[in-house]
Amino acid sequence: MLWLADLPTDIVLAIIEHAASDFVDSHRSWVVQLALISHATCAIIRPILYSTLVLTGSNEDYFNDNVPTINRILPLVRSFHVINYDSEYGDNIADTANEILNLWTPKASHLSAGWPLLKDFCRRLDEQGIGANALTSISISYEKLAIAIVAQGLPASISDSLTHIDGYIPAIWSTGQEVSPKIWTQAVLDALPNLTHFGLRLVGFDMRRALRRDTSPTPQIVKDIRTVVATALHYRPSMQLIVLLVGGDYLVVRDSLERELAEFQSTGRLRIVYDHRLLSWENETKVELDDAWARRTIWNAPSEIPYLPGTGGMAESDLE
Repeated sequence: MLWLADLPTDIVLAIIEHAASDFVDSHRSWVVQLALISHATCAIIRPILYSTLVLTGSNEDYFNDNVPTINRILPLVRSFHVINYDSEYGDNIADTANEILNLWTPKASHLSAGWPLLKDFCRRLDEQGIGANALTSISISYEKLAIAIVAQGLPASISDSLTHIDGYIPAIWSTGQEVSPKIWTQAVLDALPNLTHFGLRLVGFDMRRALRRDTSPTPQIVKDIRTVVATALHYRPSMQLIVLLVGGDYLVVRDSLERELAEFQSTGRLRIVYDHRLLSWENETKVELDDAWARRTIWNAPSEIPYLPGTGGMAESDLE
């Protein structure tokens, strides 16, 4: 490492920053040691160490017991994930999340949470006059990304700032009354005038149905997805990227999706991600937690997410 002494300080710090970003997840203790080299390296690495905050039922006691510490690092947080599928934790995690969110003033940040929590937080930001550019990206967990959620729920200061949104799409295009995929897509885009990245999660959780294949999803969903993609790209010329994440029992329509969407993929404005982790509602917490800590989002996910033991999901042998 003696050669570093011959380099300008700003280049050395840039190298350290790049290394810390690459290894913060896999070698966190080493990155912490880098932060101790000097005040300059600490100033660079602290935002990397604390850029992602994950709250789940299993660690909420730490949050409750260390509020002053959490409060000090919140200005560094750029991505906050609230994960709770475990009913055993009841409403406690929502109370903890609200307490932390009351202390957080996001700046061009990302929030992943269930819709009630996300909606309330956005409303508070708007009431405090700090909604503009506070959030530029949101992931809606546990809910269908329906018109009622996007078009009617977000204050204008938030919806005008959002450039990225992702969530589960409805397999049946209805929000109390029948709505076509085209109208659904136009309504979402009308509600989010500056949206440039549209993430669509098509995930089914009945894995036994998927493996039987005799009751697999109907071809209509493929046609509906084509309509959504075509409408979004035509209706919003500034749309930079649509990502369709396909998982669970919808993997059986992969070949049909590839045929129907080939023309859009060829333009580079559509990516399809296939998640082979065989998901269920029971282990969705584990999958989402692994993704959050790995900083894996729908935007940077590989085109194939494999099933690996210990990473959430179920192997096909588990279903035999």
